Amino acid sequence: MIQRITNQIDNEPAALVEPADSPPVPTPDPTPGITVSESVDDTTPVSWPSSIYSDISLNSDNRAHEIHNTLDLPLRATPEQSLFGDTFRETLNVNFHGEEDLRFLMTYKDYVFPLLHPFYHTSFFEGGHNWLLVAAFRNPESRQLIVSLVTYFFSVVPLVPGAGYTLCSTFAWEQVQKQSEKAFKGMQHRVEMLGVTANLWERTHLFGDIMLLLEFETMTQYSQAWRPHLDAAIILFKQILDSPELRHVVWRVTFDPTEMSADQANRIDCSGVNLFSSTQVALRFFAAKIFLGDIVSSSALEQVPRLNDYYEKLMSGQGEASLNMKDVTGCENWVFLSIADTVALDAWKKETKMNGNFSFMTLVQRAGKVLEKLDRGLAMLNAEESRAQNAPHQQGEIFAEFTLLRSMRPPQDAYYTITRIWATAARLYLIVVLSGWSPGTSDVDELVSDNLKLLQDLNKPSWLMPLAWPFCVTGCLVSESQELVVESIFDRTKPLSNVGGLTEAMKIVRETWKRRGVLNQEWDMAACFRSLDDIPLLV
Repeated sequence: MIQRITNQIDNEPAALVEPADSPPVPTPDPTPGITVSESVDDTTPVSWPSSIYSDISLNSDNRAHEIHNTLDLPLRATPEQSLFGDTFRETLNVNFHGEEDLRFLMTYKDYVFPLLHPFYHTSFFEGGHNWLLVAAFRNPESRQLIVSLVTYFFSVVPLVPGAGYTLCSTFAWEQVQKQSEKAFKGMQHRVEMLGVTANLWERTHLFGDIMLLLEFETMTQYSQAWRPHLDAAIILFKQILDSPELRHVVWRVTFDPTEMSADQANRIDCSGVNLFSSTQVALRFFAAKIFLGDIVSSSALEQVPRLNDYYEKLMSGQGEASLNMKDVTGCENWVFLSIADTVALDAWKKETKMNGNFSFMTLVQRAGKVLEKLDRGLAMLNAEESRAQNAPHQQGEIFAEFTLLRSMRPPQDAYYTITRIWATAARLYLIVVLSGWSPGTSDVDELVSDNLKLLQDLNKPSWLMPLAWPFCVTGCLVSESQELVVESIFDRTKPLSNVGGLTEAMKIVRETWKRRGVLNQEWDMAACFRSLDDIPLLV
């Protein structure tokens, strides 16, 4: 479906995708041609209500309940009237087929989503995870995808062992097929209806829905479907970023109450506090996810990340616009910027070698700059960790209750560890790009051992779930004697590893081990990522 969007935007004929034999994930039926223009009409919908309060109708079992939505009540005296401003309200008309739909949504919000994204915990001032419910209420296909995610999750992650689980799993899989089919068809219909008239508001919501579809495909390990959908999401995201109506305030995060002392709290100027709408919070979350998907996929596809021109603007922290990847992934921005530079360097290296104008000195110089960025980032991380360890622990206690799901939020030490794991994998990846396939060298052995120790020390299996890419990079370069260590780390995640990219990463690692002793220096990480029948998205 979405593949046709991308093909028609790029004026290319639609390509047929052969269905994969495994895993048995439902795929959308063939769809008619869809025409989508890249021209942007950023007019705010006339139907968007501008009053302070709007009604949300929840129709379940023919009983309607009126609920006032005050999620984005303005704190400013003179709020700015803009698409992502403070006074717009959205009317959500929801028709539930029964109580079980709402139960599925709440299960996703409260249980499944936190397991899949263990480092994402928004503050009270961002509405917690409530934006998930608003997204589900807004469009039936979003709701159907979430129901599919939940049912698939519990079909492969047993709550109870035995015959009862087998029966439950069979029923759940039937529901996955049923709900996902509805979602695919509904999203196709929305794309057809929007066409060239889609404005910023509609593009933003469609972007979120496609990212939710990518989440479903990654979670179900359906390796063949993600590429056209990622392409479409990137095109939409570029249109959103290039829109003159997009405000920098979208990328500003509200203050973190857990990092404030009582004295600082008394000096808060409420005129500078933003209470974000669900659309803003969702956009920031999916922006982090698509940046990660773009970088990781490009490392396998041997291409320059397509959002490369936007990374410095949104992730460097130099301007007004800033996106904190750590809030979603647990890893700091400088690591992802370094990996993106290395991915671009690898693509340049292969292209220039093919064209006959490769320069080893240029390769060394560019690799040196990436290494400097990694070293600076690690030095800042060490300094920050040292300050945190020596600082009094009274700060933030006054606002401890304002962090939703606070008992599930990992400690700050976990964020330091996750950043180090990504940074070490980034350094290993850079070494391979610079020097070729060289497992067993002293530099590689030391970095691999360091990362294995960090991975072993993670307290919770769910913390390993977002680490498919660094786990894969590290695992492919281990010595033969360290293979059991990698297997034991992976075994800790079962049965949670039945969802997401970690299982695909382990398949790549094992495939690389099989070729031990026959790989030459021309082999690289991209070859590892492409060693399976299909290229997985390791996010």
